[in-house]
Amino acid sequence: MYSKPLLTTGLDSIEQAAAMVYTAELFAEVEDQLAKVAALKHVGKSGMGSNVVHCVAKFRRPGRLYHVLHDVTSERIECECHRWKQSDIPCNHKGVDTSTL
Repeated sequence: MYSKPLLTTGLDSIEQAAAMVYTAELFAEVEDQLAKVAALKHVGKSGMGSNVVHCVAKFRRPGRLYHVLHDVTSERIECECHRWKQSDIPCNHKGVDTSTL
């Protein structure tokens, strides 16, 4: 309960922040999603105004694209898979680093 979680994904700062927010049980699910980020590839983006839509594909499944909306003004990020709305756990599609794209 009071122990620090073992960081395993290589995304230490994100894992540490998640560990402070989620219970140990939910953190395990968040960590699973973070591990899947490494298998994602940013394949394109389009935008209008403050909204940018990023297209993300899974490794070895380039035909299945996920669209992630990023409102730059409000910093809101939404994915078309709606996993967050279903389980309160962010999906791995939102984890792709688009800050340098």
